[in-house]
Amino acid sequence: MIDAEIISSDTLRHTPAGIPALALTLKHESQQEQAGKLSTVQFEMPAMAYGVVAMELAEVHPGERVTFKGFMNRKNRFSDAPILHITEFKTLN
Repeated sequence: MIDAEIISSDTLRHTPAGIPALALTLKHESQQEQAGKLSTVQFEMPAMAYGVVAMELAEVHPGERVTFKGFMNRKNRFSDAPILHITEFKTLN
């Protein structure tokens, strides 16, 4: 699970098989302990949601903080770039 802010969200689309799909960009910021010291963690990452999760997530506006649950995979078969596939979410605002 990861807490993040939605910084952008594409328009809900459908795959060729008719499955709803939504692409997002997330921004995470937190403090994490490493070797006894706090480190600030900041990054942006791409994410994808499909099906009912995509339709529900399309109603969440950029700027909202959300807890996401899912898994990491490569973006597609031609790219090794990582992307979060969202399977569940809960708004925090």
